[in-house]
Amino acid sequence: MKTLQRFGILLFGMALGISSCTKENTKENYQQQVIFATEAMLASHTLAQLTLTYLKGIHDSVLLADNFVEKDGAFYYLTQQGGNYQLEIKYTYSLLDEYDRWRNGIIKVAITGGLHEDNSLASFNFDDFYLDQNIWFDYTHQKVSAGTYTLRQLGEQDGNLRYEQTVESFGFYPDTLGSEISISNLSTYEWVRAGNSNYYNPADQLNINGSSEITTKSGDLVKSDALGTVVLSPSSCIYFRAGEFNLKFENIKPDAGRVVFRTTQSCEHIADLELDDLQFLVNLVFPHHIDD
Repeated sequence: MKTLQRFGILLFGMALGISSCTKENTKENYQQQVIFATEAMLASHTLAQLTLTYLKGIHDSVLLADNFVEKDGAFYYLTQQGGNYQLEIKYTYSLLDEYDRWRNGIIKVAITGGLHEDNSLASFNFDDFYLDQNIWFDYTHQKVSAGTYTLRQLGEQDGNLRYEQTVESFGFYPDTLGSEISISNLSTYEWVRAGNSNYYNPADQLNINGSSEITTKSGDLVKSDALGTVVLSPSSCIYFRAGEFNLKFENIKPDAGRVVFRTTQSCEHIADLELDDLQFLVNLVFPHHIDD
């Protein structure tokens, strides 16, 4: 009888050891999903930031009056040909933008159908623009690229302007190792005004809904769908303040997860990643390449 008791205790102890090891191994087994989720969220932030740079420009009272303004470290030039416009956003030097990311070069935007007219279309050109690379310190730089990057004004709803964004194969390099992250996206942006003015107000916010396909630095595909509304209000926080994303991973198990951005009073650079019954943190500190 005592032999059976000892055997039972031994089995119970082995079971506890196996359970503990399984939990630790499970955490390690999910690290690839954490990396992919982080890169997918970085790509989603990048599109929102660049689109907001344009929207802040075309709603700037000085630019609309004088066709020129110096804003957020960039020189904005607006020209008109008939009913069409050309906006040039020029970063003369490598500098850290309001999102703590390096920018250098020129973003050109061709606007057809009027500047603030419904159904007008803004087409972005990044042929001479660098992101996340300080060209004074990094000697291997890669330009941002995009097959398609457009923003169409849809009209007003409840007093807020709405836009449809279409992006195909937007690529950027978040480090100096030559590994690209690429994103294609179809989303709706709602410009929520803080007051009654049509001009940009720092308290304005951008509400985002849509779907994306992201190719990670390792070449793996992640599909992302925004659940509800994702909020970007850069005057109070450079990261998404609220919202959730469903993620679908290819060729890896588990192949599904959910990223949740916390609705808090403080500005947090982390989001929660839910995978099965486990929770992880996604660190969204934006990259820049200079030693502080």
